[in-house]
Parts: sequence; structure tokens; C-alpha cells
Amino acid sequence: MIKRIINGLRKRGILNALRAFYSKYWFEIRYGLKMNPSMKRDFFGKGKTMQQGHTWYEPISHYTFDRMMKSLDWNFRESTFMDFGCGKGAALLLASRYGFKKCMGVEYNQSLADDCMSIIGKFIKRTKREFTHEIICCDATTYVIPPDVNVFYFFNPFDSALMDIVMQNIDLSLAVAKRPILVLYFNALHKEVIEKYGYKKIYEEPVDKINIWYQGGNYAYTK
Repeated sequence: MIKRIINGLRKRGILNALRAFYSKYWFEIRYGLKMNPSMKRDFFGKGKTMQQGHTWYEPISHYTFDRMMKSLDWNFRESTFMDFGCGKGAALLLASRYGFKKCMGVEYNQSLADDCMSIIGKFIKRTKREFTHEIICCDATTYVIPPDVNVFYFFNPFDSALMDIVMQNIDLSLAVAKRPILVLYFNALHKEVIEKYGYKKIYEEPVDKINIWYQGGNYAYTK
């Protein structure tokens, strides 16, 4: 924990590090929602192990998420947002503030998926702001992606092998319904997987390893 704080100060400076730390717990403080702590996806249940190729569960902070979204010139209200490895739903709650017509989460762990549904319900009740959402508890590598999903979000949920399979599934979805899409990748440790599929990188930030790719014609990137 101390090492992470020191690294955060070095990367961001004192002011931005404080903003990032505060925003990490923002939902918990403001709405009484338990999104933290970070943990492996095998933390629950005797005898259950983390699925091979999956990584840590960790909620994204609104400070980081907003920096990523505000770099985009995109019609969110005509888009469907999908979070692979949605955990307890932090990114889905943040995405709901951008007016997506639907927010979807894919999570293979039933315990986390149940928590996600519960937290979204509490968030809607406390904010009195409904948003269309769906949580699918399944193996992401076998999930058939709906033809209307056009914004894909990853917080480093997979190793390179699983990431490759999911990207293949996105390609299959595009073959069924050709459309422009965005791939938002936070803590992009396996960005070479996305690059090999011919996506155009439109944004990169080294501090939090934020990378955004576009596929499907011209993109009017104005930021």
C-alpha cells in the first residue's frame, strides 16, 4: 500500500495523486457503495480458483475515467457501453453519467456479478437516476457480442491470450454488423494484441497506461 502511494506521488505529483486517491473512494463516500478493496477474483469461496488468464479486480477511479472519456469526440447517447470484467460495476456507474443508451457488464464471477447488480440498484435508488443496464455472468471468451455494442472498455481484465480471444469475438460481431467502434483500454499491458487487429490509436496517456483505439472509417478526433 505504501509503495503504491509513493509511486502515485512520483507519477502524478502531490495534487493529482490526492485527486486520484480521493476519487478511488468517491462512490463509497458519496453514495455509501462498497466498491473496494482491490482483490483477486479467487478471493471468495472455498475451493474456487481464479480462472486462468484473468487478473485482479480493481475499480477505476472517476478521476481517471473522466480524463479518458473527455478526450473523446463521440456520440455517447447513440452508443452501447460494454465493460469486460466489470467486477462491482464502478465503470458502469461512471459511464451512466455520459448518457449511454445502455451500459453492459460481462463478469465471469457470480459473486462479483451479484454485487454489481446490488450496487447498481442502490446507486439508482440514491441518485434517483435510472439507466438501462445489463450484467451478464459468463466466460467472456464464449460470449456472443450483441450487434449494437460499439464502445468496449477493459481495465486490464485478461492476459494476452484471453484478450486475443475477446478481440476475435469483437471481429466476429463486426462481421455480422459493420459499425464504427471504440476500444478503451486502461492499464493497457497487452496493447500489442489490439494493435495487430488494425485498430487506429487515437489517444494515449503514459501515466495510467490509458489507450484508446478506433475501428471503422474516419474518426474526427479534435482534442
